[in-house]
Amino acid sequence: MKEYTLRELSEATGFAVATIRKHIKDGKLQAQKVKGKYVITEEEAKRAYGQRMKVEAKSDKTKESISSEQRALDVEVQKLADALENLKKGYDSLQKRVKRLEEDIQLLTLVQTTSTKEEDTRGLFRRIGDYLFGKPEKEGNS
Repeated sequence: MKEYTLRELSEATGFAVATIRKHIKDGKLQAQKVKGKYVITEEEAKRAYGQRMKVEAKSDKTKESISSEQRALDVEVQKLADALENLKKGYDSLQKRVKRLEEDIQLLTLVQTTSTKEEDTRGLFRRIGDYLFGKPEKEGNS
């Protein structure tokens, strides 16, 4: 059978150690002194504090349950944080790729417009004359 020290019974019931000592002194709780310390049997503890101890036992299970749930939530939060970091890296990579593609499109557009123009091989004075007097029509154009 389990035996409790004053401190253990205090933790199990929620009563202060001094209160439990007072209960022993008042005769509400029976205890034995072993090597100068009080020892209370489980049976006596349940008789005196039965309801109080059950609530504490449930509370311990609840604390353990909450603690394990908290650890599980912490793991999930870390997983989500890692996933978010990976998404940010992927987003940055995609932004860089889009920028490179836009630059490529700009270069291709520039190359296309310059390659479709006819090269002007006229001399300076010919171009000035054409500008002032109009460009003569090529033969065959009617």
